Formats: sequence, C-alpha cells, structure tokens
Amino acid sequence: WADYLHDTLRARKIYAEQALVVTAETLVGEINYLDTTMIADQHDAVSRQMAVEKCCAVIVSKDKTGQGVSLYRVDDDPRIDFAQLVGNPDILFAHLGGFIAKTKTQDVNIQDLIDKAMKVECVF
Repeated sequence: WADYLHDTLRARKIYAEQALVVTAETLVGEINYLDTTMIADQHDAVSRQMAVEKCCAVIVSKDKTGQGVSLYRVDDDPRIDFAQLVGNPDILFAHLGGFIAKTKTQDVNIQDLIDKAMKVECVF
C-alpha cells in the first residue's frame, strides 16, 4: 500500500508540473481538455482526478497499445460523443458508446477531433 501511495503522490507532482489544461474553441463553444501526452509514465487515476478538478471534458493521453493518442470522455460528459469520429481518416478506433477514441498517429489536430466529437444538441 505504501508503494502505491508513494507512486500516486509522485505521479500527482509530475502531472501538476507537466500536464496541460487546454481550452479548445469548438463550433459550439469552449471546452477544456487535459493533455498528458508529454508525460512518460501515464497514471490513469491521477489524470482522471486532475481532469475532474480542472473541469475538463476530455483526457488526451498516449495510446498504450498503439502509435497514436487516446481521447477519453470524462465522467460521461454529455457534450462529447467520440462515436461521431467513426470514419474519420485520423481515427484508428472509436467506441460506439462514444466514451473513447484512438488515433492512428500522434500527429493529429486534437482540437479539430474534439470539435467533431461535440454534440451540437447539448448546446441549445
């Protein structure tokens, strides 16, 4: 238990120093996302906690199984539906439930993908 606590506290310090909260300008308004792609040792629990604390709707992280990035919807935010990215040439996988999408490469326009995942009907 002590090792886990030490690892989590170390991860929180790293995330506080390196993770970026980005405000994306979308067609239906601003939305915050947490970019953790620059962090070598990804820590899902810490990134989720930080995203919630910083009012982020999306977490962007390195894809653990491929060459791209993963886009996660935070706490089932009703404004985001990654299923809308199915068929996009940059997307390797988008879950039909809309909670996750993975890109083919890291060289993608994250803000554009988030814009395309926004549910327009949630704004009105």
